[in-house]
Amino acid sequence: MAAPGDFESAETNVSNSTESNGTVPEPYVGAAAILGNLPVSVPTILTYAVCFLLGTVGNVLVVFSVARFRRLRSTTNYLLGNLATADLLIVALCVPVKAAEFFLPSWELGGFLCKATALLQFLSVICSVLTLTCISIERPHVIIIIAIIVIIVIIIIVVIIIIIIIIIIIIIIIIIIIIIIIIIIITMMSLVIVENDEQTTTTTNFDNEPNAL
Repeated sequence: MAAPGDFESAETNVSNSTESNGTVPEPYVGAAAILGNLPVSVPTILTYAVCFLLGTVGNVLVVFSVARFRRLRSTTNYLLGNLATADLLIVALCVPVKAAEFFLPSWELGGFLCKATALLQFLSVICSVLTLTCISIERPHVIIIIAIIVIIVIIIIVVIIIIIIIIIIIIIIIIIIIIIIIIIIITMMSLVIVENDEQTTTTTNFDNEPNAL
């Protein structure tokens, strides 16, 4: 757990930097305080540890199986072994560095490791993409099947969107028709009421004329 002195020293550093620079930096309480915050540190460490173990064991088994058993030495399996090697590179070198970086206020692992980690990440991603591309080129029927599935999904989505638009337009038309009918009914009722008032006024005037005579 983090000691109270860690938080006090962090507050002192924040106040000193605020007075010297005139700005308020982000309050950082140190790696020890973050590690002491169990709801944050425990899930983070467990997640990185599980990813590291599963990624290392799984990729090592793939590479070992392709290298050990002759019946697995095919073009596709070689490409899968290459893909596993690229993933193993990321898991073995980048995951521990990222886990440590999460608990550090700034990069404290040296300039070489900073550049090497970024380089290895880009190399692994490029290697994975090119390997998957080679696997797809080797199996053209897979590309055709995937393209057909994508086209079907796009057509279904477009049809659903068109149907939804048509339904919305129909609903809008129905609402407009109902509003027009209501306006017509109100107008006719108003005309009937005005006509009745005029007839009533005329009848009243006609009844009053003999009395005036």
